[in-house]
Order: sequence, then structure tokens, then C-alpha cells
Amino acid sequence: MLRQGFETVYEDLRVFEAEQLNQPQRAMPVVCVRFEYQDREYEVLAYGRMPKVCHGDNPASLIIPGSGFNQSLAIATGDKANYHHLGCPECVWGGIFTLIKPNEDFLALHDGNGRKVGNDFIVSWHLNREGSHSVSYLVQSLSFTKWMQGCFAKTLVAGLSQGGAAALFNAL
Repeated sequence: MLRQGFETVYEDLRVFEAEQLNQPQRAMPVVCVRFEYQDREYEVLAYGRMPKVCHGDNPASLIIPGSGFNQSLAIATGDKANYHHLGCPECVWGGIFTLIKPNEDFLALHDGNGRKVGNDFIVSWHLNREGSHSVSYLVQSLSFTKWMQGCFAKTLVAGLSQGGAAALFNAL
């Protein structure tokens, strides 16, 4: 995703659809939202379960993880040993979704030797294409939020650590 034009991203992006992905029984449920931005199609994934019917009276929350490896799953499963542990379930409400950031959790890219590709590679890849890793995951969070706003009566976006800044951008 190009950095130019980010100021109007929310108005420019178009959400196509959302679907509950089929996962192995023990895996956390994942929602996939497909969207278009800058004339290209993308997907954003988040742990959570879609409602049976959109446009009801139900609220929903999106949690944007902070820094650290593979934080989304720990947040989604309520891992009390994780530094992201909310400790206050009343801080978020309704359908709760946890954004899976690019190159994290099961979206992580590997180098062919079983090692996760580092953020230096990902950031350089974006910069060499006039893009931005930060813009990429902010656009993804905005797309998921836009889907939520079309499906739920109220939406809340919460961010933890680095995700707090992303939540602020998302809200603005």
C-alpha cells in the first residue's frame, strides 16, 4: 500500500465481504474481511467469531496488539502470562476481535529454514515499493473497523502498547 493518499484512507477503502474461515477444531476462529484500497484487493484477518446476523443491536470491539512476536493469539486466548493481558474484560464488549498484524501469528513469513522473516525485511520491502508497513496495518485495522461499523450497532477500538497509537489513528 502506498503512503500517498493515507489522509483519506477511510473514505477511499471499500469493504467487499467478511467471512468466517474454516479452521481446525482446536484453532481460534478467524474472520477474514476483503477490501479494496488504491485499486488493489486485500484481506485483513482477526481472531473472533462473526455474528449470525449483521445489523443487529449488538456491539463489537477490535483489539489492536502492540509490539512483540505473535501477540494476537495470546490476547485472543486471554493468556494471563502475556504482557498484553487485559485483566479487565469489561474494558471491551460485545463481539471481540483481535487484529492479526502482518507477519505475525499464522500470517508470519518464513525464510525456508523455519525462521520467521524479521521486520527489517518487511519494512524494507514496503519502503522499496513506496509503501509503509505501518500504513499497511493501519489500513487493515481501518478496513476491519469499517466492516464492524456496517455490521454492529456500536464499535470500540482498543490498542495495547504500540497498538494504542494505531487505535488513536483508527479512531481519528
